[in-house]
Amino acid sequence: MKLFIVDAFTKEQFGGNQAGVVIVPEYPSDETMRKLAAELRYSETAYIKVLGEKEFQIRYFTPAAEVDLCGHATIASFKVLLSEGLVKDNSSALLHTLSGDLNVEITNGYILMDMASPVKLNEITDEASLKELYTIMGLDYDKEKSMGLTLTPQMISTGLPDIMLPVSKESLDRIEPDFKALTELSRKYEVVGVHAFARGYEDATCHVRNF
Repeated sequence: MKLFIVDAFTKEQFGGNQAGVVIVPEYPSDETMRKLAAELRYSETAYIKVLGEKEFQIRYFTPAAEVDLCGHATIASFKVLLSEGLVKDNSSALLHTLSGDLNVEITNGYILMDMASPVKLNEITDEASLKELYTIMGLDYDKEKSMGLTLTPQMISTGLPDIMLPVSKESLDRIEPDFKALTELSRKYEVVGVHAFARGYEDATCHVRNF
């Protein structure tokens, strides 16, 4: 078993999104994988098993439980496989996950992966629920509306369900959630968290933060 800590989505050390990556010859017990993820304390730790030259199996654990899919931990895993010589640059691979089989492309050192097509699961429309959600995120729903907010939060899944939370450009960086309340709200809506986004930037379609 070899363990790595990887910063995904960045060129700078200690930036981006951190993940644990563990290369295993065989999977240990679920409890061992969960406990190791809890000890590392990252949002996800990926356990990857080599099945063939271009075929791999991967499982993802949070500190609390196994999850079906994690994008940044997949990117991190294939960066490790590339650095360890277990995949070749400018090649493709088949990845087996609990969410289904995915194609991964390695091009000039960059990792690109398929995600499942987005599926809308639900939408938050009543005012009491909207105020509850924005308050938990440290924002004022009425103030967001006064700054031109027109979209409503939706539960979307591309393998794992998240609340897609529209916020004003002015508020995105000011979000400070009540994480205990957010945990309870996530259980209530059966999502893994909140993906906040704002529009109106010149350099991108939107800027995002994930909780």
